[in-house]
Amino acid sequence: MRDKNPRIGARAYAQLAALARHWTGVERSRAALVLGHYEYTKGGYASAREWFLQARHDPLLGSYSLYWEGLAAGAAGQDADAIALLGQFRQENPDSVMTEPALAAYADAAINANQPERAFAALSSYPAIQNSPRLLNRLATAEEKAGTLLAAGRDFERVYNQYPLNEAAADAEKGIDRLRQRMGGGFTEAPLADRLSRAETLYKNSRWKDARSAYERLVDSLAAPERDQAALRIAECDARITRNSDALETIALAAPQLDAERWVALAGAYRSREEEDRMVAAVEQAAKLDGSGPWGEQALFLAGNYYWAHLKRDRAVEFYRRLLATSASGADVANADWRIAWTAYLEGGAAAQALLEKHVERFPNSPQAPDALYWLGRLAERAGDLPDARAYYGKVSERFAETYFARAARDRLRNIGQGPPPAAEPPAIAAVPPLAPATVLADDVPAGARPAFERAEALSSIAFDESALEELRAAYRSFGAPELLIAAARAAQAAEHYLTGAALVRQLVPDLESRPMASVPEAIWRIVYPLPFAPLIRESARRNEIDPMLLASLVRQESGFQADAVSSAGAVGLSQLEPRTARKWSRILRLRYSRKRLDDSGYNLRVGAAYFQNLIESFGSPEAALAAYNAGEDRVAVWRADAHGDDPAEFVESIPFSETRHYVEVVMDGAAIYRRLYPEGR
Repeated sequence: MRDKNPRIGARAYAQLAALARHWTGVERSRAALVLGHYEYTKGGYASAREWFLQARHDPLLGSYSLYWEGLAAGAAGQDADAIALLGQFRQENPDSVMTEPALAAYADAAINANQPERAFAALSSYPAIQNSPRLLNRLATAEEKAGTLLAAGRDFERVYNQYPLNEAAADAEKGIDRLRQRMGGGFTEAPLADRLSRAETLYKNSRWKDARSAYERLVDSLAAPERDQAALRIAECDARITRNSDALETIALAAPQLDAERWVALAGAYRSREEEDRMVAAVEQAAKLDGSGPWGEQALFLAGNYYWAHLKRDRAVEFYRRLLATSASGADVANADWRIAWTAYLEGGAAAQALLEKHVERFPNSPQAPDALYWLGRLAERAGDLPDARAYYGKVSERFAETYFARAARDRLRNIGQGPPPAAEPPAIAAVPPLAPATVLADDVPAGARPAFERAEALSSIAFDESALEELRAAYRSFGAPELLIAAARAAQAAEHYLTGAALVRQLVPDLESRPMASVPEAIWRIVYPLPFAPLIRESARRNEIDPMLLASLVRQESGFQADAVSSAGAVGLSQLEPRTARKWSRILRLRYSRKRLDDSGYNLRVGAAYFQNLIESFGSPEAALAAYNAGEDRVAVWRADAHGDDPAEFVESIPFSETRHYVEVVMDGAAIYRRLYPEGR
């Protein structure tokens, strides 16, 4: 584990070292641990060991001193000392959260000292080794050093094939190459099923080049139908890598379902090239071959989505209706059903109400359930049925309290005022299930978890936040006490892992935004909606006359407040600015631009806020500006031209990209929550 501590420079180090020499007891031990860690990270291993030795007497953190001293000895090449120290650590702390990294370091020292039997004995006796690719690699290395080459090959192959996405797979591949050269024809390949599993894992995770290579090495060894599937995967990877679908078009496959999959892949290739007629023909072939099967369903949904994204809703609905006619519970059925209902609403037909009601009744847990209730309220209001309108709006507001359409519903309720309830509750309202009860928090942690909790508190006190987080997560896995998860989330925040902290809390309150703010402790809201960089955010917002809490919510969604975040598309920093956009707006703001400056939080926020403020001015609403920030200005200009009016909620619902619609709602939700959590001056 890598703590960011110590967050001190050379001058602070000298000051702390001078003080530590005069301190006694726990203060001296804790300071020595901090100073030793500082020296370790700077490569001063001898000094680090001296400090760690002084920290050994800490009643709570002595094990950490022993652990880090062992790492320092190993890093300095003092393998005998590392073996002794890490061996002592393992013997005295069998249940430590550092067990696995300590065992890895112990094995490295033993292998470096030409004592592979020590490494093998320690690793092979570890109960969880089969779940740890890095330890399996070390076991294989120890076996290789000891001359048990067949066993080494099996373990390297296990890592390589069972954990192809793990960074340990690259080291395992090097080990396999060494053994092949050394053993020649005596090297035993992994079972074919394991190698196929590896190839499919790579394929499903979009590692197209690696997957193609893996399947190409296997295809001649396979019999039908596995051979046909491997050949199809190679062709699919080629289409992804080169955008050339020739291989997909010419490959012959005997199994109808496999051929249906081929047609779906072809439809996707044609769609990406905007070859509409060929896409539709491929979809029809897949639907013909697979009927109501998964590939037929996927093909119909693909075609519907193509037309949906191009705002040709009537054409999209044709394919969505065919999907619903062939599948009752497929992965895409609820989404297709919602889009049919929403199209009916936009067209103003009499069927809209029935379709919206049916959607809620059939899919009460659909992400669009609150949307449907809101639009049913709008239909009732439009028809003059204010009691039903109030019932629909009230249900959205109560059941989905802090979401976009709940706030829109409260706005409508204020407009129409209070009044009598409907004579009978609309059926769609009764269909929505109630929220699960919130987790009850106790005042204290279980007695058995107290040692880990106290270690975590001690670690946090010296900013060993990563280690504190691991202690608390391990304790939660053992005891299940929610208080431990809350403490772990706070440690994650202290370590500047804001998304991790939020994810931990959401295990306790998975439907947080559906609950009224007052029903959940404010501390939980502040973990899920933290506000680091608050002065910079407020200053950038002030400069550009935009709501600072809207800017904070945008940054939270874009980067999770990670100042060094870089997206797969090359967007950088807190505001996730693309270099081209940053260069343009730096010039407008008369700021010096460089790619490196995007890592500077103040600069990044200033440029990002200026760009966002311009989008608000250009498109006239925060919702449209957020859509442009996420999907691009040209797309939003087209979407705005398609809009039936100036209603922001209707614009949001009509955004044809699910990701962008979700993005807009989440950022708007966050802004409203931030305003209540962090009023000006707090």
